[in-house]
Amino acid sequence: MMVDLLKLAEGSDAFSKKAVEMFADAGLESVASRNIMCDKWLKLIVNLQSALNAIIDPRDHDSIEFIKLKVGLIEESEKVLRADRIKAKSCDEKDFSIDEMVSELTRPRAQRGTSPLKVNNSTWQNLYLKRDTIENEYFHGPIIELAKKYNIRVPFNEVTLQEVKRCHTHKLGPEALRASDILELVHKRAAKK
Repeated sequence: MMVDLLKLAEGSDAFSKKAVEMFADAGLESVASRNIMCDKWLKLIVNLQSALNAIIDPRDHDSIEFIKLKVGLIEESEKVLRADRIKAKSCDEKDFSIDEMVSELTRPRAQRGTSPLKVNNSTWQNLYLKRDTIENEYFHGPIIELAKKYNIRVPFNEVTLQEVKRCHTHKLGPEALRASDILELVHKRAAKK
C-alpha cells in the first residue's frame, strides 16, 4: 500500500515530509507528492479498469476482448485528459505511466490460470454485497463529462459505466458478464453518430 501526501495544491511542506517519515517508521511506503492532482488523475485511470475486473467473468480476464476493453478505456480517457490539458502521472515515477499501463496490458504472457488467493476490488464487493450505491459514477463520470465538453466520443467509458450500473440495478452480482458481449456493445455505441 502506498500513501501519497500533499500540500494543496502543489508541492510539499515540512508537515508532509514529517508524515512520510512517520509512515516509513510504521512500515508503510509513502511519498510527499509534488503535484497531487497529477497523481489523482493517474489513479483515476487505474480505477476505471476496476469495473471490468468486477463485472466480467474471470474466464475472460486473459482474453483479447478483455485486453481491448481495458486498453480502450485507458486510451480514450487519455485523449480526453489531453484535450483538457490535464496531466496524469506519478509524482515519484514509481507507478506505471499511461503508456506503461497499455504496454503491460498488451505484452504477451502465459495465461494466469486460477489463484487460490483472490483479491476483489471495491466495485466487485459492492456488487457482491448488493450495496445501495456503487462508486463507478465518480470514476467514469468525470471522463464522460470532459468528453462532452470537447466533443470526444468515449464509448468504452459509457458502456462500462452502463454495464456496471446494470449489474448493480438488476442485482446480477459480480462477474456476470462476458467480455465479448461488452466489446460488442462498445462497437455498437461507437458506430452510432
